[in-house]
Amino acid sequence: MRHLSQLLVAMALAGTSLCAAATPHVFLVQNSGWMEPFYSDPKSPFKPLVAALAGSVVQPGDALVLAAFNQSQPGAPSPRALLSFKVGSTPVRARVATVLSELDTARKPGSEALADTDLGEALQAAVTQALGGKPGIVWLVTNNRNSPNNDQATAARNREFYQLIHGGGTIERALAFPLRMPVQGAHYRANGLMVYAFAVGREGSAALDALLASGRIRQVITEPPARLKPLDRDTVRLVPRRVVNAPGVSFASSPDGVLRADVSPDARTPQARIEWNLENTMYPYTIAS
Repeated sequence: MRHLSQLLVAMALAGTSLCAAATPHVFLVQNSGWMEPFYSDPKSPFKPLVAALAGSVVQPGDALVLAAFNQSQPGAPSPRALLSFKVGSTPVRARVATVLSELDTARKPGSEALADTDLGEALQAAVTQALGGKPGIVWLVTNNRNSPNNDQATAARNREFYQLIHGGGTIERALAFPLRMPVQGAHYRANGLMVYAFAVGREGSAALDALLASGRIRQVITEPPARLKPLDRDTVRLVPRRVVNAPGVSFASSPDGVLRADVSPDARTPQARIEWNLENTMYPYTIAS
């Protein structure tokens, strides 16, 4: 495996431009110590999930970079690129599955200790190196766990990760898909994963919106996403619950949900009553443990 920036230099020398594709996708797959049960459990659906998601959302003409990440150490950079290509006729799912089949949990250099995690470092590298600051979508697959002792250095890295999401202007849209996935490993057990989708730039945000509308994500992940950013748009919607017609006024609903009122030309004082439901569109969720 090569460091992410080294692989991108090789691509540039070969005349391949990641950002010239329709939509560049960067998949970051965590392989630090806390991910051990996802790799060692023989029944783990973790790798098939990543391959299926990539196969569903990445389309011909798009560019794909697949990288594993933990925490960068001297002699062991992170993220490390596993695969990079512009999608043509070769099935994406099979190609990603083949590469992931060789991936295992990482250890610290010169030690048997399992590697730690730096989510912010991985996301920053994807935005600045893999995408080169250009628009695209970054997918980050993690169980949201870092250091066993949750020390202050880990807490600081977590803050940096969320500051990058919420405070940085680069990421236009951020979604989180919480997934239930019970796995048992030699050292740990886990109950689920988080799949993040980060849209970089306006074009990346439009591409992510199009993916959501197309249903291609829903073919693999049926859980609705929680929106992390933006938090100040499309928060609620009004849905008509009941309409009471009055003399001279009638209502009809179109297939796309638009409510249309027809007023009779001879109605002198047309009136009607509409009762509405206020629906929350943010899908908040609570992490219980």
